[in-house]
Amino acid sequence: WRPDWYSLGDGKLRLHAQPPAPLRQLGSVFTHKFVAPTFSATASVNLQAVRDGDQAGFGIAGLADHWFGVRRVDGAPRIVSVRCGEGGPCVEEVGATLPRFDVHLRIDVTDGARAAFSYSADGRNFVPLGAPFEARMGRWVGAQLALFATGATGAHADIDYVRITP
Repeated sequence: WRPDWYSLGDGKLRLHAQPPAPLRQLGSVFTHKFVAPTFSATASVNLQAVRDGDQAGFGIAGLADHWFGVRRVDGAPRIVSVRCGEGGPCVEEVGATLPRFDVHLRIDVTDGARAAFSYSADGRNFVPLGAPFEARMGRWVGAQLALFATGATGAHADIDYVRITP
């Protein structure tokens, strides 16, 4: 733990960007174990990017990591998704351009730990992202929801809320 990894203020959690690295190698990741066999988790994320490559992500950490989020690409906010197999390479896909760096990211988990990602620019209309997948447990605990920010010094992500619903 380091005091410069995060701060609290204005009713938001601020995740200060860390140097880019694979999810399982980041020093600071805000995590929470799965709360039930089925649930939805929605995070309101506002990326304050300093340069291209700065990003904020929400996903599932375990033996296989899958996450998605917003990244600054050519000065614009873009959706990105990354899937890392157990001990294998990561596959990254840069998706749609967003109207702003403020986005709602949702993870829906169904029976059998099947997870699906979706995102929304307005918090109401969600767009599915990629195919559903099986969340894989970690080494010591089960699969975990994970929030993080990486990028240049000074970049950060403000998390207004994470809402978990049945």
